[in-house]
Amino acid sequence: CAQTVNAGTTITLTATPSANSIFTGWSGSCTGTGVCMVTLNANTAITATITADATSPIVSITTPTNGAVVSGTTTVSAVASDNIGVAGVQFKLNGVNLGAEDTVSPYVATLSTTAYPNATHTISVTARDNANNAQTGTVSVSIANPIPDIIPPVISVVYAGSITSSSTVVSFATNEIATTQVEYGPTTAYGSQTVLNSTLTLAHSAK
Repeated sequence: CAQTVNAGTTITLTATPSANSIFTGWSGSCTGTGVCMVTLNANTAITATITADATSPIVSITTPTNGAVVSGTTTVSAVASDNIGVAGVQFKLNGVNLGAEDTVSPYVATLSTTAYPNATHTISVTARDNANNAQTGTVSVSIANPIPDIIPPVISVVYAGSITSSSTVVSFATNEIATTQVEYGPTTAYGSQTVLNSTLTLAHSAK
């Protein structure tokens, strides 16, 4: 474009590229990539270089690795690069965002695996540049958190032996390993108990 102005006039130029292009810099009486401000005293040529950016970023997940088994809280990290610059990196699990887009390296996200079932899941990361070119990398991981045991042991073969006027030995068995403690008393309210034996066993005895 061309514009006629009076000598001594100061002009300000801003380069605005299209969505699929990027402004790479000024030449002539302005340099750099910021706002161009120049005072004109003669015919002056200023060029804004706009480059069509069709190169997608390169991105890959560094942790966890493909095929990894994860549990609890896991950090997901990635590396990304672009010929001009990475604008943002978005992590997803099974297509659902893991937090907000990360715009600053290092690129990391937190995965709370207990919110998901024990199974194979896909973690993906998409890096984009300012021209909206994008590239996605994926890994598959297996979530394997301990399954809570919500079923109490079954007590059987209860026997009281070595009975005296002040004590007795109570023995019993359980269908799975468990700690040992016996509540006792003159009524079903009990009121007393033996010292807890925290050793896990199938055969129990308390005095």
